[in-house]
Amino acid sequence: MHDLQAVVASEFPGRIVVVETRRPVRHWWITAALLASFAACSGNDRLPNLVTGPTPTPTGLIISGADTVLSGLSDTYSARLTFADGTSMAVIPAWSTDDGNIATINAAGQLTALRNGTTRIVANAGGLVGRVAIRVVSNYRGSWHGDFAMRACGAEGVLRGWCFEGEYSLITEHGILDVSQSGDRVEAQLRMGPGNPGSGPLAGIVTSEGRLNLAGAFRVDFKVCSGSCITLIDRPLVFTITPWDTSLSGADEMSGAWVEQIVSVNDPGIANIEWELRSMRRFSQ
Repeated sequence: MHDLQAVVASEFPGRIVVVETRRPVRHWWITAALLASFAACSGNDRLPNLVTGPTPTPTGLIISGADTVLSGLSDTYSARLTFADGTSMAVIPAWSTDDGNIATINAAGQLTALRNGTTRIVANAGGLVGRVAIRVVSNYRGSWHGDFAMRACGAEGVLRGWCFEGEYSLITEHGILDVSQSGDRVEAQLRMGPGNPGSGPLAGIVTSEGRLNLAGAFRVDFKVCSGSCITLIDRPLVFTITPWDTSLSGADEMSGAWVEQIVSVNDPGIANIEWELRSMRRFSQ
């Protein structure tokens, strides 16, 4: 850039001479534009010290994500650094778990739950270490189909025939258990026998050892013979199931046992039956 200045030349008294001089140009407007651009691109990130001053000291590393994950499923975790001035910033830390037999986690923060148990997720970033405990819960979600065998039976009153004159060990029933699960809380629908006459709701938990414990009571109106069985009458019965105690014997297999009490509502009669799962497999999840 050039400036024109009027000067009086000493060599030419009384005359005005116009001469050209050069001034260094201070591009202050370029510096301001660059800083404004940097701030716009950085979003919530911190500007250089020449604009914002010293960066606050990191004080913590917070891990966010679910505290329970069902076995065989995955979930994603994230981390943020916190600072002394109360602000925070998302970071991608180095991820790991304390027990890789229970759960693993990759560089993107995706955790894969392997088997029932507890472990800790560990994150390293900014010279800080964050840890959070998680629980992997045995996954019973889905529709289970299988056979149940009587291993003990006692009955009296109008229900004395339920033990098949002591030949109960020969009795096998087919059943279906439909399970919905959120964390360690479980709701289920049990259907048993031809036409599923012994059907009703159950609820319970998955224990810390990974076992499925269920219980429930429901009323069923059975049709039974009257006299020579020419006519049928309703016999209302109350089924009480407690405890249902089973565990996973494979990814899609269940084993265990449960106890059922049946009480006649109108006529004296009671039956207590212990059932054992001979085989039960998951057909959908």
